Amino acid sequence: MSFYTRWKAKRDYINAHEINAVHADLQAGLAELRARDRRASAKALNDQADAIDKRDKEFEEMENKGYWLCDNGHEYEGIPPVTQEELKVCFECVESGIPADQRNMRFIKRSEMTGQEKYESDKERKETQKMAADHRARAQEEIKEAEGSELTAKNFRSQAANFRATAEKLRRL
Repeated sequence: MSFYTRWKAKRDYINAHEINAVHADLQAGLAELRARDRRASAKALNDQADAIDKRDKEFEEMENKGYWLCDNGHEYEGIPPVTQEELKVCFECVESGIPADQRNMRFIKRSEMTGQEKYESDKERKETQKMAADHRARAQEEIKEAEGSELTAKNFRSQAANFRATAEKLRRL
């Protein structure tokens, strides 16, 4: 009976180490998955910030050259249609079936803006620049957290290797 008890205790102890190794591998895999997700999130945030910057530069150029803006936010660069009546109507709104009183257009150019309009335009531009900076800061935080998750995964892999090494040593006893 003593032999069987010793053999069974040894088997249970080895199995416990093997189970702990598998648990550590699972934890490492989960940490690696989180790191990949965080890196993807950081990339998406950086892409959004780049898009905001690009749009901001395009808008600044459009504002300096002049552009047409309808009540619903459709923008047209340069001079659209020929007749004065056509200049006042947004074609996208007409095609969308938007009522006539909601599809008027106005010409916007930085040099023709009032002081208040310039102030509001500059304020909006600063807000978009702040938004892009916030996106980049959040992306950096995500990268730091991804690095932490990768370090955690490395530690779990190390623990799994230690559990397996201990189980192997126990087998040789």
